[in-house]
Amino acid sequence: MRSIFSMFAKSPFKPLVSHMDKVRACVEQVKPLFDALDKKDYDSVQKISELIVKLEHEADIIKDNIRIHMRQSMFLPVDKKDFMRLLSAQDDIADAVEDLAVLLRIKNLDTPDEIRFSLKELVAHIVEDRKSVV
Repeated sequence: MRSIFSMFAKSPFKPLVSHMDKVRACVEQVKPLFDALDKKDYDSVQKISELIVKLEHEADIIKDNIRIHMRQSMFLPVDKKDFMRLLSAQDDIADAVEDLAVLLRIKNLDTPDEIRFSLKELVAHIVEDRKSVV
């Protein structure tokens, strides 16, 4: 039989913040990744991509630990489904950044002059929007 203390397990909010920090670290690498791509510095693209993959993996470990330790009977000040949706949304951001980094690493792309400025604006806009979400 479980004791009443099992309903008051360790708070999942600190790990959620740690996960958020890893996701933010992934997002913060998007601009340097595109800057390296724009300069055709494919070695830097490779290194930044590898860093993003590492950060995303660390975020996945935190996410998995949260999910493993989340008990159905745990009391939370928010609905567990909402908590898990937030965790999933954060994870989706890190996954998207990782996918982008891997694609840019695989393909040594050359940014056409016609879209270079627009691409820089888009990257700045996306990074800024994601930072406010994460």
